[in-house]
Amino acid sequence: MIADSSALIEQVVSDVLQSAFNSAGQRGSALHVLFVQEEIAGRLLELLRGAMEELVIGDPMNLATDVGPVINGAAKMELQRRNEKLRLIAGPVCAMRTLRLLVNAGEAP
Repeated sequence: MIADSSALIEQVVSDVLQSAFNSAGQRGSALHVLFVQEEIAGRLLELLRGAMEELVIGDPMNLATDVGPVINGAAKMELQRRNEKLRLIAGPVCAMRTLRLLVNAGEAP
């Protein structure tokens, strides 16, 4: 996804959360990379971090849950591998806490 200075920041945050975290990010169409114009990056990342902190990660049978567990051990390992690769390339990953919670939530039964 690309967000430039003409984007409505709140809408970008909503779209990022929807695409990246629905289905625990395990769909082929899930957001994997977000490119943000420098002029709006600070505010967008601030709102995105806050929104990610509010996500409820847990049992999908609970209506309060926003993000369920990964589907299996292979998916868990792939998420961890991608996160490590991004961390090495780009430094701290904004989704680190959320990803850690998602991976630690376990696997779907």
